[in-house]
Amino acid sequence: FWFNKPKCHFFLAVAVCVLGSGFQHGFHTGVVNTSQNVLETFINRTQVQRNGAGFSHGQMSVLWASVVSIYCLGATVGSFFISYVAETFGRKRALSANNVILVLGVALTCFSYYAKSYELIIIGRFVIGINTGLNAGLAPIYLTEIAPKSIRGATGSTYQLIVTVAILLSEGLAHPSVLGTSNYWPFLFALTAVPAVLQSVGLYFCPETPYFVYKKTKDKQQVEEVLTWLRQVPNVQDEVNLIQTEVDTLNKSKLTIQEAMNEKVFRQLLVIGIEIVLARQLCGIHVVIYYSTDLFVLAGLTTSAAVLSTLGVSTVQVIVTGFSLWLVERFGRRPVFLLGIFFLTIVCLLLTTCLVLQHDHPYLGHVSVFLVLLFIMIYSLGVSSIPWFIVSELFDPGARSLANSIATSVNWFVNFVLVLVHLPLEQVMGGYVLVINVVCLVPLLFALRSMPETKDRTPSQIKSLLAF
Repeated sequence: FWFNKPKCHFFLAVAVCVLGSGFQHGFHTGVVNTSQNVLETFINRTQVQRNGAGFSHGQMSVLWASVVSIYCLGATVGSFFISYVAETFGRKRALSANNVILVLGVALTCFSYYAKSYELIIIGRFVIGINTGLNAGLAPIYLTEIAPKSIRGATGSTYQLIVTVAILLSEGLAHPSVLGTSNYWPFLFALTAVPAVLQSVGLYFCPETPYFVYKKTKDKQQVEEVLTWLRQVPNVQDEVNLIQTEVDTLNKSKLTIQEAMNEKVFRQLLVIGIEIVLARQLCGIHVVIYYSTDLFVLAGLTTSAAVLSTLGVSTVQVIVTGFSLWLVERFGRRPVFLLGIFFLTIVCLLLTTCLVLQHDHPYLGHVSVFLVLLFIMIYSLGVSSIPWFIVSELFDPGARSLANSIATSVNWFVNFVLVLVHLPLEQVMGGYVLVINVVCLVPLLFALRSMPETKDRTPSQIKSLLAF
């Protein structure tokens, strides 16, 4: 009965895509936040067993920054291969095969407990990062290419919605009263193999994207079959013709990086995509996502209260991200994103002021907690989700996977650098470390000048709008 309901096939394909890819992205991003104490204890105990002495506070800070940031470095590496695997194996098969990498990374992380080797945690996090880097490009491409134009933004935003749900779930499960203990933390990571297996099974019943099918076969009948399955309506000829027009107008069905860089239009659109990615990464979100517990402690909360506050932040993020699915379709991508970055910069400056002055004015610690919640609310209204899918909207099918590969690589590399240097900078600068994030005003100014509105527009229409 359920499969006979209108559009349920489309929702099934979206759910299978994001519940496997977005879930892994969010879970492995958030899990190190509330499990920091138990993992640091394991690392230090292992070092004592080996050498008779543990790490100093400074050494542990550097090592923990490596544990957190190596995930982003792995994602950077994975992002390099988005274009290759998407065009070689197709979007669907690439997503399915990517789960093998995830299972390998999870196995290494879990085995570290039994091997008494914290190095395996770092290696496992790197491998899991490769999986996430691929997912962060493959999933938005798949979602963009199966979605009707009228709900393309909302469909793309579901990826970020599941990321936030997974962050909340990971932080809840990593709480000391659940799996965040010295004996059970390996199970925390092992659980993520379940959605990986379920996604691979679910993708077997879902189609390849109609754009990729037509690029490979030039067979309108096959495209019609895919769209009929997705839309569950008898007449999809208009959409078939639109896909045919978009693909047939390409000079080549797939561009190499050298060919792409020789094209002025590709370079200009890529710069716009990178500006958007940089503005999102430089706004300060890495502090809230990876180090919010430390941030709340810095604001004057106890460790237990800081952990609960982190769960509160993640809960707010889920609720507001759900609302953003409507927002990006109602008001468009450009105003939601640009206004979001502007207000995030203001909140970041206010939060820095409170953290610096709270020693003399203790009540500002409570204001800091409120500002963190306000920050995550503004971020989740669209700044978080739009960069994941707007690159797919900017580029035509021939350049889409390559552009996603480059933009996603930049995203994760900047994330890696910011996460790696945050703890050392915090020890030197204290609350002033957040001032660094006002540099997001630079890409904001560029995006203000060049970022187009992509809502309800094809790549050809966007190029015409920008007069390329």
